[in-house]
Amino acid sequence: MAATWLTPGDDLAPVARFLGITPERVSDSEIAASLELCVATAVEQLENRVGPIATTTVTERVESAGPALVLRFRPSSITSWVGMADVSGVLIDGQVVQVSSGRLPAGLVTYTTGWAPDAASVPAWARTAGLLLCRHLWTTQLGNQRANVNTAETPGAAWLWPRQVEALIAGRELAPTVFA
Repeated sequence: MAATWLTPGDDLAPVARFLGITPERVSDSEIAASLELCVATAVEQLENRVGPIATTTVTERVESAGPALVLRFRPSSITSWVGMADVSGVLIDGQVVQVSSGRLPAGLVTYTTGWAPDAASVPAWARTAGLLLCRHLWTTQLGNQRANVNTAETPGAAWLWPRQVEALIAGRELAPTVFA
């Protein structure tokens, strides 16, 4: 398993503790593989909704849309823009980037994005949302076989996004970049 902001250093122990899984059970390769899958899914789904958590560099192709356009993620800084000699005049407002005069050129734009500079600095809301989503995925995949939970009586057991996770990410979701 690759290390993520939810499992820095490839360590499943903090997630296992949150889920109430003993170290002995984590050493079982089947349990560890299932736990790794829950972590990977939780990280992927959370980042699909709010963007990368740990700072990363993204390059995306954009089509000119006039003086402003919406990028896939919230840039913290623009590194380069093919067709633009000086990116210092690009204004950033969430996912929207704009210039005060002229048009943004079509081409490749490279920018940094993320909520935290590294895995150790992840905001509490993101770490908690990731852990809660992991717990939800873990509990619902097991049903009542090992988790001692009756999913038919567990509110929200049929949903990917528990209400607690929705509340934690409220106001941080990405804007849609494609309108149909």
